[in-house]
Amino acid sequence: MRKTIAAAAGMAALLSFAGGAAAQLSPTVTILPGHGKSYRAFQRDDGSCQNEGNLQAAKVANQTGGQVVGNAIVGGIVGGLFGGGGGARAGAAAGAGDAVANGQDAAQRRFDTVYTQCMVAKGNRLSGDSDDSNDNNN
Repeated sequence: MRKTIAAAAGMAALLSFAGGAAAQLSPTVTILPGHGKSYRAFQRDDGSCQNEGNLQAAKVANQTGGQVVGNAIVGGIVGGLFGGGGGARAGAAAGAGDAVANGQDAAQRRFDTVYTQCMVAKGNRLSGDSDDSNDNNN
């Protein structure tokens, strides 16, 4: 019974991570249209760059999937050694949960980096760039 519960906890963590990896990320940075760029052109750039960001973030998520399994195993072993059967379940869940959270953070960071680079390369600009301060002076 305890092995079944520990396996279920590990599987739940894996499914949680897999569901998060499949979800489309969105930018946490603010990008503005480049000077003279139409809103329609900016929207095309945004869609293209979000697609590229999600492709790259998915690669990070796939790499992190193995860490979820490894952390669940190590957490289960350590919890079992020091906390009995219940400790193994809690350790497996905690180890997998930490890897899931770290993987999601890494995927979001990668998405934002790729998205920002793509948008700037297409002639758009980051909010707060020095060009923004000159907008009112022109």
